[in-house]
Amino acid sequence: MEPMDDSRLQSVGVAMEGLDLIVRLDRPEIAPGYFTVARAGWLYLGVGSAATRKVLIRVQGRTVDPNDDELLEVKEVTNLEGVGCVESPTTQSRVRVIDGARQLGRLKHDILALGPTLLIPTAADRAEHWLNWWVASWEPSYREVRLTDLRSVDDLAEIVFDSGVQLGAGKLIAVRQQARSSVARLESRLKKETAALVEQLLAGWRELRDQ
Repeated sequence: MEPMDDSRLQSVGVAMEGLDLIVRLDRPEIAPGYFTVARAGWLYLGVGSAATRKVLIRVQGRTVDPNDDELLEVKEVTNLEGVGCVESPTTQSRVRVIDGARQLGRLKHDILALGPTLLIPTAADRAEHWLNWWVASWEPSYREVRLTDLRSVDDLAEIVFDSGVQLGAGKLIAVRQQARSSVARLESRLKKETAALVEQLLAGWRELRDQ
């Protein structure tokens, strides 16, 4: 991570105090002071999120012993408005991101939450608001993969396959249950729509044949 100036670092500390109140409402077993900031800095790792504003924060953790400090990643939610190939979300953007993170079968974040407003002063003394951001505990096995790490196309294929396994492990059962429920509920409509589609297909074929 790269250093922050004092004003931005102070804003991060205030935001973590707000996060402490939010998280400990649902998880009172978390010790007071868990989110006390030890260090914080800008984070520029990532592929799809390379251009997204991110902060890496070292917090106190369960005790004041620095050996059990925790790393948290704070990430701004990308605004998808105007992106035609993506469906408009029916929930808040931050909720969408949290749901997506929970679908990853292998990654089980100890801390995964929506953050309060993070106020970052700009160099011109104007206030810059992070209205939409979320925070997750840093995955210990995380490693940035670079092109030089890939010895062959097979290495890249393994990464792609592993990504699919992670997504599938967290989502597959729920998707199957939802699909079965939907088919049973919509069976009569599916039959009607299927018959209409077949008739349209045959009508188009007859028109093409006659021409």
